Amino acid sequence: MSKSLTFLLDRDDLACLEALCPAALSGTIVAFDPDLHIELLSREVAHVTPWSFVGSAELDAVREFEQAVWEFWRANASAPFAGMDLLHMVSFRHRSCFSRIAWAAYVIRRVFEEVQPREVAVFEERTGHGLEQPPEHNKMPLLQALVRGAAEQGGVAVRLLRRKEVPGHGEFVDWTAKKSTVTLPKVDLEEALRGRPYVLMPGSGVDLLRPLPLARALHSDGELAVVQLYKSARPEVLKQAQDAGHFVWHESQVVGNAGPSAAATCFKGCRDRFDQARQRVSGHLRSIFANPYMNIHFDFIFGEYLAKMAWNVYAAKSFLERHPPHALVATSYSPLNDVACAVGIPCLGLPHGAMMVGNVRWFEGYRSSVIGALSTPHRQRLIEAGIGADRVVVTGDPSLDATSPPEAVDPLATLRASQCRQRWGVDSNQRAVLLVMGNMGMLAKLGDLPVYDWSESVRCLRELGAMAPRHPDWRFVVRPHPRYDHAGLYELINRELPKQQHFIVDGADTLESAVRAVDVVVICNVLTSAILESSLWGKPVFVLSQSMIWYQAADWATGRWPHVRSIGELERELEEMFTKQNRYKERASQTRAAAKEYSRGAPARGIRACLDLIYSMKSRANAPCALAASAR
Repeated sequence: MSKSLTFLLDRDDLACLEALCPAALSGTIVAFDPDLHIELLSREVAHVTPWSFVGSAELDAVREFEQAVWEFWRANASAPFAGMDLLHMVSFRHRSCFSRIAWAAYVIRRVFEEVQPREVAVFEERTGHGLEQPPEHNKMPLLQALVRGAAEQGGVAVRLLRRKEVPGHGEFVDWTAKKSTVTLPKVDLEEALRGRPYVLMPGSGVDLLRPLPLARALHSDGELAVVQLYKSARPEVLKQAQDAGHFVWHESQVVGNAGPSAAATCFKGCRDRFDQARQRVSGHLRSIFANPYMNIHFDFIFGEYLAKMAWNVYAAKSFLERHPPHALVATSYSPLNDVACAVGIPCLGLPHGAMMVGNVRWFEGYRSSVIGALSTPHRQRLIEAGIGADRVVVTGDPSLDATSPPEAVDPLATLRASQCRQRWGVDSNQRAVLLVMGNMGMLAKLGDLPVYDWSESVRCLRELGAMAPRHPDWRFVVRPHPRYDHAGLYELINRELPKQQHFIVDGADTLESAVRAVDVVVICNVLTSAILESSLWGKPVFVLSQSMIWYQAADWATGRWPHVRSIGELERELEEMFTKQNRYKERASQTRAAAKEYSRGAPARGIRACLDLIYSMKSRANAPCALAASAR
């Protein structure tokens, strides 16, 4: 039986533990995040991960628990306001949040069952919430809340640690709220548009860029103006959107800024009803809803969060009624979608990238919108999931229209590919393999239950590094994820390799340039739109699925791509392709066929299909409030 148990989420947790209770490092340390896991491996600190306790056989049990958590929240949490239910409006965001909470609670229960600790070290968390923070912030205070509640419910002694006692480490900071506070000059929409009808495209961060090909096409046609509204965006992203020529404004410039954050007294009755339901909860749900330390989340949701939501809905409704757009088009869910639908404005929800077939939950947020499906099979999958057939139209992915086919002779693309190889230092007699990376499953960023055993992902990439010296004429190029990446992993691998064989990390060029510059593409233990996009330029694309323990290729329509389940299998494939030209051609053909099948039934030009759909949309000014009806 272990002397002590501690759950850590990030480097901040580790630094505080070292300062406040270094003796706990000799007990059981559960690293709940891939980046922390990599840090602990680099420092040779003994620890375990969630995947040490939860395996592939437990998928059904985890799903059942997650569903029970969600059903309790949906049945007992509501916030009626202006004919809408504010919590119902943002159900996609909250469902993601409760997936994270359910996953953490399930793992914590399994750890307690197996470790049976005498004492648990827990960080005191007075404030915080479980909603997603910006990419560079990975704090989820609810992990500690869940651990503390589980310990007390199980009669395990708690050693309480206070971050504020460590210089530079204090209370939770809600960076989402801080980043959304801006002061910009007001915009006179009437003067800017001069009577032209317009299409509204809400989005923040990189989501400003996803609909850009469609925005450019609408702007070029000239029949409809385009207005993109954002809450936050990095300067380089903002400039790229603004350079397209249409209107790009911060929401506050046309909708307004929320007033001072005040207590949401009008939602007190909603909180009271929710708390009454919590008192009746039983079984494993008690670890979440009967846990007093989870109040930091519920206080935030039924207080500051709903107060801000109510103001935003009121402001958005006033704005849309004063300046109704021809249509609202979104590639990610925004409350503006629901408000627009409620006041009779046609809405179109497009896929958030090209690899969305298996993410049915994403489209549930577009409850009253027309949905653009990626393909005919995707449309059928959405209908089978319960979305009305009259609301699902096959549009394809407009962002893929600009890609050039492999047979096209594009001197600029050829030049860029050559420049890539020169910058990488890859000789013409060497083989280059592109490793496409992604978010391996950071707890605070999960939108659904995890699909990947990220501890196995790390082990897999280290195996790949160990294999590299056997093939000095092969070079591995890492394409990091633009938002959620794991730089420490590549540093860890490169420390174990001779300099001339270091993994090359480069995300500076377009994906097309990188793919054209290499011989083979490997999608490393993730599900990403790059699977499809990389398949458009004539190179073999493999799915390395060694750590994807809950991945079902049929669910994602990715079964036709070449798959490898281990580094050994990948090595054999590469050896065969690099020595047998027919084998290389066979795998490249298989890749092209997989991409073609994935897009089956989609129009040749997704932009044209979306334009036709947008132009055909008519205002439904007297439409009933679908949200209000569904909330009842």
